[in-house]
Amino acid sequence: MSNTSLYTILALPVTTSQEEIKRTYRKLALQLHPDKNPDPEAAGRFRDVNKAYKILSHKKKRKIYDKYGETGLALLEAYGHNSIFLDILSSQAKVYSILGFISLTIAFVFAFLIMVGLKYNHADIYRWRHCVIPLFLIKINIIIGLYYKKFGLKRDEDHEHSEGEHEQPLHTKIVKFIVSICKILLLGFFEAMLALKAENTRRISWIVLWVPFLAFECIDFFQKLSKLSDIEAAYDKLKREKGILPSKKARFYAVFSLYKFNNLRLFTIILILWKIDNIVHMTWTTAFLPLLIMAFVIPLWFLIWDLAKFARMKKQPDGNSENRSFVILKLILDVFVVMVIYLTAALFLVCLSSPDFNFFYVCIPSFIVLSILFLCSCCCLPILFSLPRTAPDEETGIQAFIKEIIEAPNRKRILDVPCNVTRISPTPLHRNSTRRKRERALPPIPTRTTSVQRH
Repeated sequence: MSNTSLYTILALPVTTSQEEIKRTYRKLALQLHPDKNPDPEAAGRFRDVNKAYKILSHKKKRKIYDKYGETGLALLEAYGHNSIFLDILSSQAKVYSILGFISLTIAFVFAFLIMVGLKYNHADIYRWRHCVIPLFLIKINIIIGLYYKKFGLKRDEDHEHSEGEHEQPLHTKIVKFIVSICKILLLGFFEAMLALKAENTRRISWIVLWVPFLAFECIDFFQKLSKLSDIEAAYDKLKREKGILPSKKARFYAVFSLYKFNNLRLFTIILILWKIDNIVHMTWTTAFLPLLIMAFVIPLWFLIWDLAKFARMKKQPDGNSENRSFVILKLILDVFVVMVIYLTAALFLVCLSSPDFNFFYVCIPSFIVLSILFLCSCCCLPILFSLPRTAPDEETGIQAFIKEIIEAPNRKRILDVPCNVTRISPTPLHRNSTRRKRERALPPIPTRTTSVQRH
């Protein structure tokens, strides 16, 4: 589908204003409403007009549609409608910033796993303290990202806040930024002490070692209390407006889902301390059991959630086939991630039970996933987001390719996709740059209306 099909439904040009879209929608809605128009085709046109108006009347969604067409809308439908996603997808500069952040983080994780693997396999080329350097670089990267998220990136002038969402005051942003930095520094301090403990150069007790991590958990616990107050405010609003009182089960589930990771981490710390001090005789597998349960249950939960979403979309006969294709792609990715996590957990259990097991075997699934992500963030995604737009009534190459894949069951071949790319005559490399500037500065000659391209 082209980038102007929604404008065609409303019979408006691409450069139309928001007020003109509203006036045209009201006019068409009155003409095509099933209660006022008995024509059987009017109901279908009325649904199309409603869909076009919902997208084009939302400024951020309209930007995404103008840039990426139905492909961008399908991506938005598959991966959420939150304001952060809209901000990122509607600005190409923010897209490249996020991709650069992801690429740097993946590179540092690569370096960390390689250094830990070499040191674990009895390599004496460096100390354990050197292994945490990539983690410190990741934290610096995160701090820079948090700063630009809070203060650096200005919101667009046409940003529309969702219902109940307000711009936070400056002092609230500063306090949250300081709290986030404190949590990051506590984690870095814990990693540094853990590296010193592994070297046996300083006598650090295990209780003192876990103090920074426990302080991190305390800050995270009190930080989430504000979210509990937001949940209670939402329940009170629901009670006032609709007279619905949430059950005790719903309240308990809200609190449990908010603190489930904190409970698992604290329980894991207790088991590890018991194992180290030999208070309870257990294996390392038992000590890491809460984290292993989390690694098994959470990916499976996301897979079931996406399966249910795909089943709901399949029951809708008028559902967008392109949205379904993105959900299918997400299901494939979920299955792949679940398999990688389960394989990594199994290899980690083998590594804990046998000290002679090579640590790089545990990292093989992670290396595969990180390599794919690094390739996508550095090459594939930037190319997709930087594809030039063609004429307003034509499809770009990526849109035509996705459309061809969606319609593949009714065709014999899916790779013969015409890519509408404007051909530009090559410029000789030996031409002087000064001459090019001079030629661009010359005014056009009125008498010459045509030109011959050199091939």
